[in-house]
Amino acid sequence: MRRARKKKIEIQAYRLGEKSEMIDSLIKKGEIRVREDGSFEVFSRETNGDSGEIAQRGDYIKLDSAGRVYPNEAAFFEKNHVHIKGDFYEQRSPDVLIWMYGDPVGEEIRYLIEQKKLTINEENPRQYFQAFLWGTQLSAAKDAVIVFYQITRNEDGEITDVDFNFVARDEFEKTYELSC
Repeated sequence: MRRARKKKIEIQAYRLGEKSEMIDSLIKKGEIRVREDGSFEVFSRETNGDSGEIAQRGDYIKLDSAGRVYPNEAAFFEKNHVHIKGDFYEQRSPDVLIWMYGDPVGEEIRYLIEQKKLTINEENPRQYFQAFLWGTQLSAAKDAVIVFYQITRNEDGEITDVDFNFVARDEFEKTYELSC
């Protein structure tokens, strides 16, 4: 598999549960929904239908390069971003493994498919990849990039869990760079 890292670019982000005109605006537009239990549904590019990605009070929402919203868990966000000023942060992410359609299918992709954590929808290239992530069913186009945040292995080196997500190809090209 290849390696990539986020480019050091400024992004806008907002903490869920804190007063923010942007969050209020996104709620009015229906891009974020406050749930009865105080959590939030975030309607990112990858969400399908009436369910959004589930985020908790204190998590962050970021705006991608096209202004679309997506969630980040608080601990992950705070580890990988540096506050600049106001709602602006600089991304500082470690190298991650990535996989794109056409790359050799390694053990990580096989694990996800065998464990039914990733399914392939051959009939629909716009929703080719599907997975239950962030508390809802997400999908991504065939040209999307699968980003691996963490791969957990047992003492024998066998994969026991994978933390991953989809990144649309156009967003990947704007915000990531391949590593050596």
